[in-house]
Amino acid sequence: MATVGGTSETTQMYLRTVLELDLAGVPALRARLRERLAHTAPAISQTVERLVKDGLLELRESDKVLLLTDSGRSVAEAVLRKHELAEHLLTSLAGLDAASAHEQACDWEHVISDDVEKRLRERLGTPVPCPFTAAV
Repeated sequence: MATVGGTSETTQMYLRTVLELDLAGVPALRARLRERLAHTAPAISQTVERLVKDGLLELRESDKVLLLTDSGRSVAEAVLRKHELAEHLLTSLAGLDAASAHEQACDWEHVISDDVEKRLRERLGTPVPCPFTAAV
């Protein structure tokens, strides 16, 4: 599995989810992560604690909102770019509907290398934002 900035797929999914919530103006609480990732509360807590320890997330104590650090935002944005590029590829070239492309892109975003991303972007142009991200 390819990694973004040396991060695992789980880390990438958590960071991308926090970014999507932020972009939608929804406070990134652990409960929101549970809803979107379908992980147990203990798994969410354990992973969030690790991401805070690793300097990728901060926990604002006053309201328990999770915030991306600069490093965490960088990883999350890279994963989201690859996700959107995969969706663009799958809808425009493979002819998948948006929902199917989104589901597949969730897998592809973790294995597209930076070099492949650059080459695809040169050939496909800039993709439109993920419709499911906007709907968060």
